[in-house]
Amino acid sequence: MTLRATNETIVSGGETLEHAWTRLAATSRIAGMFATQDWHDRWMQHIAHDAFPSVVLSIGEAGHVRGIAPFCRQTYRDLKMSVPAVRFSGREVVSGDYLDWLCEPEDRDAVAADMLHALDAELDAGRMAILGEIVQGSHTDRVLQTWVEERGYKTRIQEARRCPYFELPRDFDEYLGSLKSKFRGAVRRKTRRLLEAVEFVALTDREQVADHLPHLYRLHAMRWQDRGEAGTFSRPGFREFLNDFVRNAPESVEPRLYLLRDKDEYFGALMVFHCHGYTAMHYQGGWNPASEHMKHSPGIVLTARAIASAIEAELQTFDFLRGDEPYKLDFGTSFRHTRTYLIAKRGLRARTYMNVCRVKEWSKRRLKRVAASSK
Repeated sequence: MTLRATNETIVSGGETLEHAWTRLAATSRIAGMFATQDWHDRWMQHIAHDAFPSVVLSIGEAGHVRGIAPFCRQTYRDLKMSVPAVRFSGREVVSGDYLDWLCEPEDRDAVAADMLHALDAELDAGRMAILGEIVQGSHTDRVLQTWVEERGYKTRIQEARRCPYFELPRDFDEYLGSLKSKFRGAVRRKTRRLLEAVEFVALTDREQVADHLPHLYRLHAMRWQDRGEAGTFSRPGFREFLNDFVRNAPESVEPRLYLLRDKDEYFGALMVFHCHGYTAMHYQGGWNPASEHMKHSPGIVLTARAIASAIEAELQTFDFLRGDEPYKLDFGTSFRHTRTYLIAKRGLRARTYMNVCRVKEWSKRRLKRVAASSK
C-alpha cells in the first residue's frame, strides 16, 4: 500500500514521517546526506520554488513505513519545451547523487512494487518520470529496466556518470602505501612543505563551519573564475541551501570544513561531510590561484588531510561523488556508475519531448558520420 505524505503525517504506532525517514535514511549508507529528509526539505525551500513535494510511503502489512520515495512534481524545461514531470527531489543545483527510494534490504521487492505503482499513476496523469542519479546495477536500476521493457514505455537513459570512491584502511600510512609511488611521494612532500609554512584548520562544530562558509564560497569562485567560469555557488539559492543544511543537518551527518591559512588570509578550503558513521563525501572546494603557495598544490594537501581525518573517524569509504576529474583518480581507482531514466507513457508533451530527443540524437550521429566520411 502507498500513501502520499507530509511532515505532519502520523503512521502506525505514532511514528512521524520525520522519524521514519531518519530510520530508513540510515539504511542507505552510500547515499549519505542525500538520503536525509533535511537535504530534500531544504532543497525544496531554497532551490525548487516551483516544485510540489509528492513524498510516497510504502506501508507494510503491520502498518509500519517500510519505504519512502522523495518524489516531487515539477515542470521540466529543455529544448524550448515545458513538460510536467515527477522526479526525485534534492538533485538540481546542489548536485545530489545516489538518489533512490529508501528501504530496508529485505523489503526491496515489496517497496519497489509500491513505488512503480505510484509512478504508473503519475505517468497515467501525463507526467514524465525523471529518475536521476540511479546507481547502475543497483536493485532499483534492475527493477526499472525490467519494468519499462515489460510495459513498453518510452524510455531514455542519459547522463551516465562515474563517481570515484575507495575503501579506507585502518591507518593513513597504509592508505599512502596503496598509492602509486610517484604520487605518494608528492603527497608527503607537498604536505610537509606547505604545513611548515602555513596553518591547517579543521572545523567540525556546525556553527563554526557555517560561519566560515564565506571563505569556501570566495575561494571556490576564485578557482573557477581563473578558468573563465562562475562556479556552482553562483547559482541562485545554493549558498542559502548549504548555510541552512550545515546548521540543521541530522546528527548522523557531520559537516567538516578544512582550511589553509597564511597569517590572516585563507587561501584554500574543502567541504566534506561524514555520513552515518560510514562514508566521507568530498563535496566542494576552492583555492586562490594567485597564492604563492599554489606550487605546493593546496587542493591535494587538503584532500589528503580530509582522508586522514576520515580514517581517524573510523569511516569505511571516501567518496568523491560525480565527476572523474584526473586528480580524483590519483587518490583512488574504484567507481560507482550512475545514470538518469526519463520515462513517458500517455502525456502528449512528455511523449513529444522524448521523440524530439531521439531526433536530436539521430541528427548528431548523422552529422558525425558525414564529417567522418568527408575526411
